[in-house]
Amino acid sequence: MFRLKDRHGRDMCLGMTHEEVVAWLASKEIRSYRELPQVWYQIQTKERDEARPRSGVLRTREFWMKDAYTLDADDAGLDVAYEKQKEAYKPDLPAVRGGASRGGVRTWA
Repeated sequence: MFRLKDRHGRDMCLGMTHEEVVAWLASKEIRSYRELPQVWYQIQTKERDEARPRSGVLRTREFWMKDAYTLDADDAGLDVAYEKQKEAYKPDLPAVRGGASRGGVRTWA
């Protein structure tokens, strides 16, 4: 955990990213590629500290974030999972593909 002060001098802290936690949990829970694909979700309250709105859009300081972690046997499965997520949120929210790395996450062979 990383502690800091926001621009108003209030105490804040940054928690670790959850990709590491999801990877660790997956390594404990998934025993075979036959158990894939899976999608795990994490929903939590997040906060931002912006001096002014960006792009003319007023954004709240506190908001809920829903993260989805797809666990797939191969790249083709990852592409299918991405398309399903994009379609699921298309009616309400714009889908923006993130630039996350797969890091040390194990690929099933």
